[in-house]
Amino acid sequence: IEKRLATGYCDRMTSSLDEALGWIRGAQADKRGLSVGLVGNAADVLPELVRRGVIPDVVTDQTSAHDMLNGYVPAGMTLASAAAMRATNPAEYVRWATASVVDHVRAMRAMQDRGAIAFDYGNNIKGDGQRIEARRINPYLVDAPDVVMTSRRTPIQNVPEMAFGSMPNDGGHLLLSPAEHAALLGAEPQAEKWIH
Repeated sequence: IEKRLATGYCDRMTSSLDEALGWIRGAQADKRGLSVGLVGNAADVLPELVRRGVIPDVVTDQTSAHDMLNGYVPAGMTLASAAAMRATNPAEYVRWATASVVDHVRAMRAMQDRGAIAFDYGNNIKGDGQRIEARRINPYLVDAPDVVMTSRRTPIQNVPEMAFGSMPNDGGHLLLSPAEHAALLGAEPQAEKWIH
């Protein structure tokens, strides 16, 4: 985080969740952007945010969850205690880490259920929370028989044919002029976070 502060990518850094939330609430009240780096373990912080009812617009995870032994620190564990347990009891460490991932993902899902956009970076955090062995993986990457949709020129069901597909020109509804943009935000200011 210190490197991000030096390059201007991050505005402030703290190890206190309360301090970070105070800064964020102040920036929200002042309607100004602020990037806060919280030094902490997401496995501890995310469940605590859910407990407090603090739901961000977007939640993500960038832990190295593909490696439960060396890439993930379980909730409630310091870096020093994690290093010691990895060295003395790696099997127990992986058990702790895997249990922690379940709570970590549950917190992300709770945030998503309450309106946050939740996504990961392909780091397998959802996969370690629930492992499923597949007998057969189909083209849609699920454990199911092969079902492949092919290109068609006519609808499968009795529905009207589409005049044209998903393009940003369907009646101008996806494109806003500067005047339309200003009018929309004037009428619905909360839409600002989605309309650019």
